[in-house]
Amino acid sequence: MKYKSYYYLLLVLLMAPSLRAQYTTPYWTTLQEDNLKDQVKTIRFFFTHHKEDLEFKTLRRYKVKNDIVDKGYVEFDTIGMEVVSLMFLKDSINEPINPKIINYYKYYSNNIKEQALKEKKSKVLWPAFNALSLRLDVDVYSRGTGVEIEPNRQSIRYVYNYNDNNQISEEVEYQLFEDYDDDSWLENSTDYQIWSRILFYYNTQGQLIKQTIDAGETMKDSNYLSYNVHNLSLSFRAEMYRTFQYDDKGRLKEVSFFVNDTLVFNEKYSYDESGNFITKVDRYLKHIIKYYTQWPAEKMTASYNSKGDITELIFYPDGNEEQQVNNRYYEYEYDDHENWIKCKLYLEGNKNEPTLVAERIIEYYN
Repeated sequence: MKYKSYYYLLLVLLMAPSLRAQYTTPYWTTLQEDNLKDQVKTIRFFFTHHKEDLEFKTLRRYKVKNDIVDKGYVEFDTIGMEVVSLMFLKDSINEPINPKIINYYKYYSNNIKEQALKEKKSKVLWPAFNALSLRLDVDVYSRGTGVEIEPNRQSIRYVYNYNDNNQISEEVEYQLFEDYDDDSWLENSTDYQIWSRILFYYNTQGQLIKQTIDAGETMKDSNYLSYNVHNLSLSFRAEMYRTFQYDDKGRLKEVSFFVNDTLVFNEKYSYDESGNFITKVDRYLKHIIKYYTQWPAEKMTASYNSKGDITELIFYPDGNEEQQVNNRYYEYEYDDHENWIKCKLYLEGNKNEPTLVAERIIEYYN
């Protein structure tokens, strides 16, 4: 059961940076994962409306499988890291937060300074995939969907190595089975505690052009069915690597992910005339295990506004889909910090009537 809970958390941690991240710091933060601007303190996410004629099963699927769905409640610290979360709230406006059912996170910032000094900040615009943002050591105390039980502790640690140009050459992720509150864990670590190892390769211009992803002994020997990345569920023992291409202005143009030399994920990015934001993402995602993807077709085009929020998602079905394929459209209202506080979701292929309406209540430090 211990490994099973690790699996569900890892699914979230690995998927999030690839789908919804905007990096402005040398380390990964939850604010960036959620495309949130300014110093957000708390956020509540909830649906306030749905079409009356929707069947219960369809409504449930729409609430889970759309492109803006978020946790019901999140608290952030002052550097933008998620410290408290709840998956769902029964009454997201007024419901008090029960400390006995929350998930909470403890970070170790002793490596922030080292990372900030060594990391060369390369501007990668949202929603392009950024492979160079570093992740902080964290202890996760998880209760899954908010059950009043003792939380399961998961300790995740990262070790980064650098080449002669101070670029990341290796990321090693460890899963610890004992409690450590300092760096003493590294002295006692073993290869069996390695969860994954990522190697980084660069061209003569200093651009990242390839990553290889290897499963560690913990992953191979566990009872997990698969390794989850890019919204895909993959075999632990598969050969996995990612490639990167750039345009003549040095901007990221394309990211591809291969499993045993077969393309399973690809994104191509289009920029506005000024180059200040991405307007379109052409995406391919091979349906290896359909349960793990929120998209009914393998090929699609997502359009974004200048604030980085998705405005439409157009699918290109090939006739092999297992569920109905509807294009999706989104309309937003924003607060003074340029974060959306209301979103109309049109999930049935037209803009006649919103399928759902989502709202967010956001509290700021500043």
